Amino acid sequence: MKRILFSGLMVTVPLGITLYTIYLIYTWLNSISSWLPLPMFPGSGILYIFLFIAVVGYISQWWVAKKGLAWIEKVIGKFPIIKTLYKMTKETLSSFGGEKKAFSQVVLYQEHPDVMRIGFLTAEDVHQFELGDDYVAVYFPHGLQVSGELRLIPRNLITYVQTPVEDALQFCLSAGVASSKKENPMEFRATKEV
Repeated sequence: MKRILFSGLMVTVPLGITLYTIYLIYTWLNSISSWLPLPMFPGSGILYIFLFIAVVGYISQWWVAKKGLAWIEKVIGKFPIIKTLYKMTKETLSSFGGEKKAFSQVVLYQEHPDVMRIGFLTAEDVHQFELGDDYVAVYFPHGLQVSGELRLIPRNLITYVQTPVEDALQFCLSAGVASSKKENPMEFRATKEV
């Protein structure tokens, strides 16, 4: 009986949390568009917001819109706090959807003898901290949380690994519980950078 209940929990809890999160996002998006003078129907908020973003994206490709956006960014740049918030938001979004992807390389860092820590290379150039070319920025996520630490580490202390980013991130965030099975036990694909 204990095993059956545990199996039931393993199916219903992740599914329930996922469905509830989708419901919250759906409700929130619909409530945002409730002020629009447009016909309302189930899912209309999501549709209107999607259309608005698509139209803004289409218009932002025009030459005139690019010039206007450059002017707006110049004005925003004159206000310190607003400038920081805008730049941080823009760079975060572009790191996930732009040319420079966040978490594009999985690395291992040897903290102590026989202890390796999984991290994600976020920047190879950290010259602004006057450390030279020997340091890189590595993000270490915490298990079972949406948080982590960013550390500047000597390049020679990390090992570049060919593990897919999604697999490594899932492994880290689940504290190793959601790990994929090894297909070929003889295959080790890590390469040490010298």
